[in-house]
Amino acid sequence: MIIHLLANADFTNYQYHEVYIPNGVVATLNGVTLPATVGDIILPIGINTTTGNSGAFFLIGKTKPEFYRSADGTYPIKG
Repeated sequence: MIIHLLANADFTNYQYHEVYIPNGVVATLNGVTLPATVGDIILPIGINTTTGNSGAFFLIGKTKPEFYRSADGTYPIKG
């Protein structure tokens, strides 16, 4: 699992499947602005671009499988 601030998101190498919004942060997710939270929250939604998204919140995800693929198309790491 990885956690990146939205400003540091790497959509090329990672898939994000949850959003962590700290207490008091105003966030815009997929074009919808959420008011400042009253406590930390985690939303089980995916984000795959910064377009329509803003705020000092974090993305939770994992490395894309393609990141591990060798030049010959094989995966050197066994799951």
